[in-house]
Amino acid sequence: MKTKIKISKIKYFETRRGVGYIVTTNVGHIYNDGNGGETYVDGNWKGENLNEFQLEDIINKYEGVSI
Repeated sequence: MKTKIKISKIKYFETRRGVGYIVTTNVGHIYNDGNGGETYVDGNWKGENLNEFQLEDIINKYEGVSI
């Protein structure tokens, strides 16, 4: 998938149920609270309208993870 979204950093944190993260991009933030919910964007998101799987794919590519 081709996108204009560029990740600048990812901050991970532990929760009681897993690992959450906040991703800083050129168009807003991507979040996962680490409690088993979905991955979502903030209310000021200026990027493309992507579903949680597409967002996670962008993160995986940034980290060099292939699934």
